[in-house]
Amino acid sequence: MAYGVSLGYNGQPEEGLDLLRKAGQLLDASSAHYAEMQLLHQYASCLLQTQAGFYWKAQSSINRLITLQEDSEDYNPKRLAGMYNLAGYLHVVNQGSPTTHHGLAAHKHVQPYDLERSLPYFRAALSIDSSRTDSKANLQLVSDSLGLPIYPIQPDPRRAGSRRRLTTATTAYPHLPYGAANLLDFADYDELLFLVDISGSMVMEQVSCMSADRFTVMREAAEFLLDYLPSDTQAGLATIGGDCGSEPSWWIPVDSIDRNRLRFEIQYLNPDGTTPLLTTLVEAPVLFTDRPNRRRAIFFISDGENVCSLPGVDICDWATGLQEDNIEINVLTFLDQGLQNSGAFAEYACLTDRTGGEVRYFNPDVCAIDYFRFDLLDRISFELPALEKVNCWGSAFEQMWAIYPED
Repeated sequence: MAYGVSLGYNGQPEEGLDLLRKAGQLLDASSAHYAEMQLLHQYASCLLQTQAGFYWKAQSSINRLITLQEDSEDYNPKRLAGMYNLAGYLHVVNQGSPTTHHGLAAHKHVQPYDLERSLPYFRAALSIDSSRTDSKANLQLVSDSLGLPIYPIQPDPRRAGSRRRLTTATTAYPHLPYGAANLLDFADYDELLFLVDISGSMVMEQVSCMSADRFTVMREAAEFLLDYLPSDTQAGLATIGGDCGSEPSWWIPVDSIDRNRLRFEIQYLNPDGTTPLLTTLVEAPVLFTDRPNRRRAIFFISDGENVCSLPGVDICDWATGLQEDNIEINVLTFLDQGLQNSGAFAEYACLTDRTGGEVRYFNPDVCAIDYFRFDLLDRISFELPALEKVNCWGSAFEQMWAIYPED
């Protein structure tokens, strides 16, 4: 699915649709995530159909997909806003085949009711995700064409309500966001190594909805998981900071320290340097015991991408070898899923996929710890082409516009 969507994103939507058809045959109806994956697959198909110019196919399914996403237990504002924007876009561009007359280049006709029907969708998209630049441009274009003012858009009340609910914190962990319980999936091991990023950016960057810096939230996340570890789980601590080649400030084997002492060490971590992930990570397995048949995991908390390299070491290939030692890697990152962070998420996904672990990330949209999901779908934008006022059908149709298909 990811490969198919990336083909569409790079100008090969029909090839992408072929891959999505194959992907659809691989969906497992017995999976607990089947409904979510099916919705994801159908939306990806809808996007590629639009990119390929099959507007009628996309429009026949987009409203049903909006309903499914609205009813989903997982409130995904970026996904839902993208669906609403696409629905408005299709109301305008789905006008059949281009025609040539009156000395104009091949064009499609757009009438007032086509534009009027698109307006609620663009407004809905912006009420859910006010950062969408394509929805803003589309709303402006349509409103200007119809001669209508743009009234203030109120935020979606579900989102505002969820923000208040999701930022409720416990007294023990006042800076932990909603969804911290998701981290308990990372507790069920015989040995657990906390590998935490103490680079300077963790202090400089704020988590505004929690009124704290990333460093504070990171420490509370580690303490929270430490409190819920099974009583017989052995735990240790290592830090990522300094520069490439420097010794970690904290380097504590899992069988060398009790819980109270480990909590003390976590509470008194200090920020230091950059993010030499690879050079620290490849040495971290020595902090586990050599006892056989032990389930082991590294819980990695960071806000950055690896800045160091080791000659002849590929991070993905290296991670593959951890499975032989029963070591999984689980990640909690403060980075969002924007394309500017694609390199970091590629590394995170590689580390977790190769070892059987998972990625969680701090979702700034709802101030929550959330599951990492494929994000390219939410980054694809659809901005309306220019509208040109025409008089192709005579004076009886004073309001008519033409749109010219792109080559």
